[in-house]
Amino acid sequence: MSNHNNNKFNILLFWFADDWGQFGRAYERVAENLAKLPEVNHVVCMFPPVSAAKHNLKSTLRIKSISEKLTLVTETDYKPLRVDANFSRIRNFINNRYSLHSLHKYLRKIGFDQENTVLWLFPPHPYIEHILNVIPHRFVISHIIDDFSKFDPSHELYSFAKSQYPKLAQWSDTTITTSEANHLKFSELTGSCHMFWPAVDDSFIGQPQSLPFKSTGAAPRLGYVGWIMDRTDLDLMKHIAQQRPQWQLVLAGPQYPKDYLDQSGLLTFPNVEYLGPLPQTDVPEFLWSLDVCLMPHRDNEYTRSMGPLKLYQYLASGRPVVSTNVAGLERVHDHILIASDKEEFINHIEEALEFDTIEKSTNRIHLARQNTWSVRVREMFDAILKDT
Repeated sequence: MSNHNNNKFNILLFWFADDWGQFGRAYERVAENLAKLPEVNHVVCMFPPVSAAKHNLKSTLRIKSISEKLTLVTETDYKPLRVDANFSRIRNFINNRYSLHSLHKYLRKIGFDQENTVLWLFPPHPYIEHILNVIPHRFVISHIIDDFSKFDPSHELYSFAKSQYPKLAQWSDTTITTSEANHLKFSELTGSCHMFWPAVDDSFIGQPQSLPFKSTGAAPRLGYVGWIMDRTDLDLMKHIAQQRPQWQLVLAGPQYPKDYLDQSGLLTFPNVEYLGPLPQTDVPEFLWSLDVCLMPHRDNEYTRSMGPLKLYQYLASGRPVVSTNVAGLERVHDHILIASDKEEFINHIEEALEFDTIEKSTNRIHLARQNTWSVRVREMFDAILKDT
């Protein structure tokens, strides 16, 4: 990806849902930090189109400036896509109804052209093939966050994953993955493939300190933050709540499906509290309020494909981390406690509550500082430049 005539690069990211600012997703941190690079002129993060009538919008393009070099854009003059099992019908619908004319006009106005435009895509995505065919570009990066072919087949992106992953070699100049399992899989499907672990935002970096319960005298607070879904071992959480009623378990994050916690019976325990989804700006303070951070993931095909984003957020808080023995822990195994069964999980929590130290807290925070998003995105961009 040579810099044509010394011009800076313009980057168009296309995410599959407009959830900016809600969940602290990796694509947000990537977009923000790409925009800070001196080699980059502008980053536009594009979301799927929405109905102007439904959202009471008069303009055909909704534009929100995040910073001088970062803009969020959504086209508003098309009906939203209705996902169904008929992929050809979806493709025809997109091709016929989603012209991208307004986006073209806007991109040209701010200096995007075929020689300086980089498409940074996040497969699977209903609109990827259309974007590749319609948007002039010089280079394509496919960034695999999770392997949706390992996900619930009822999920709307599952069929796109099964269809699109085998085609990545045709589309992508470079592929980025976030786990060993995905790197192994997509290295076989694509040409140039890199692996970069997830990272953490600077706002999560805490101060080394003793566990809060030791000074307050309150019950130890054990916490989990993130999506609560079939990857989350709620049976393990129920076992902890039942066996150690003197501990307080606090969960925060959205559920999938929406009644997942109610169905599990976990919330019937008096020492379990569910806070619901938290604004991302509140998550660091939530982690600092805990005594132990928990990562109770099930060991299955989907979790083995993950690079858990919350891991470095937990480490950045300085609090001890207890996790099940799942993939993605290789680089940090000296800084967390890993359990192979329910009883060992409880034993590790007890160990953390009794023996954690300021020195251990300092080491965890130091590790997180070495893995911020500014560091990680710089690594990504340097590898892409060198590789091409």
